[in-house]
Amino acid sequence: GRIQDNPSLGFVHEFGHVESNIPERSFLRMPLILHLGSAVLAKGTDWLWLLRNKGAKAVYSFLGVVGEEIVQESFSTGGWGLWPRLKRATIRRKGSSAILIESAQLRKAVSSRVA
Repeated sequence: GRIQDNPSLGFVHEFGHVESNIPERSFLRMPLILHLGSAVLAKGTDWLWLLRNKGAKAVYSFLGVVGEEIVQESFSTGGWGLWPRLKRATIRRKGSSAILIESAQLRKAVSSRVA
């Protein structure tokens, strides 16, 4: 059966699923661990000013947006080429070699919110 809800779908792809022969294709942990630091530095944000003048919520909101950008880039780049390639049978079934993008359900669900 197909997984319909995003948390379950995300979990399967984030950690892999041995019984279903689905390899790990981390779209959250790996991209953020590898790219969040450099992406934040590239933005050149004055963190102390932002924290003092706008508060912690503004800092977390900014980090959320940067994180979203990184995760979306992981979908566009196949995890920067680190995700295992799709099997030929999967490509035939989907009609595409795009990894983790079939209906874009999971990709569209990635968002951040600071309460």
